[in-house]
Amino acid sequence: MKAGGASMKEIKLIVTDLDGTFLSHTEETDGSLEKNMRAMQAAQKAGIPVFPCTGRSWLQSAAQVKRFGFDNLCVVNNGASIVEIDSGALRYRNRISPDLVEPLLAIGEKYKENNIIIQSSCQEFIGFLASDETKRRDILQRYGPQMQGDENIRIFTSVEEMYLASRGSAEMVRYIADPKNVPPAMMKELDALPGVEIAWSWTIHLDVMAEGANKGSVLPILADMYNVGLENVMALGDQDNDAPMLSMAGFGVAMGGASQRCKQVADHIAPAAEEAGFAQAIEQFVLGRQN
Repeated sequence: MKAGGASMKEIKLIVTDLDGTFLSHTEETDGSLEKNMRAMQAAQKAGIPVFPCTGRSWLQSAAQVKRFGFDNLCVVNNGASIVEIDSGALRYRNRISPDLVEPLLAIGEKYKENNIIIQSSCQEFIGFLASDETKRRDILQRYGPQMQGDENIRIFTSVEEMYLASRGSAEMVRYIADPKNVPPAMMKELDALPGVEIAWSWTIHLDVMAEGANKGSVLPILADMYNVGLENVMALGDQDNDAPMLSMAGFGVAMGGASQRCKQVADHIAPAAEEAGFAQAIEQFVLGRQN
């Protein structure tokens, strides 16, 4: 955890990661989602807004965040943009430079034999590179249920085709791969690119955004929209991409199953997502209810 801990300030704004934090991987059976929603509603009733901040794209997030009842802003693509939940309108955006989209796609294509799937996250669609019918079917089956219709998924057969469609609007390029299949040579090539941020957002998601696009850098922008100081912000997360947000916030909370990097910068380690760690942190530090 943070050296010396933090002096607890009044919490006036809450920002939470979705997967592995607000949503457990067994939410349908463990009861955590209902507890988390009740805690969020209690915070909102007390006048404290709660916003999601996710590595997902807007199209992957929209249906769920609308259903859960978050306040009307959603941070997507690891801080690359802020979207109004009710209208889908952009409030902030930091997209990848068009000059960098093609080399990012080409690096993924170069190492595709390592079982790496390339994804481009744009405001209007999510693109995947898949050259054969089996991969295309797998992509639609895996990602279709998250989307607002399969028409929002575009599958490309070449880097050039994907680049031409994505170059002006890509907020994130994602490599979907087991970490052991990502060779050091590929990481070296990514690290050598100027003007990008790189983070693991899940066990199989290696994400690349524009320089300055991360969950920590977007926090002051979001807080300023509500005239709240960073010292009065609570952030909750569980993966490496959440660490900048937990470090930036006045009070950072890592889930019990969080990555080491996330835990190292947190002020408090809550129970795991499956145990409704989000709800317990809100109840203890925001609502003043000790368990």
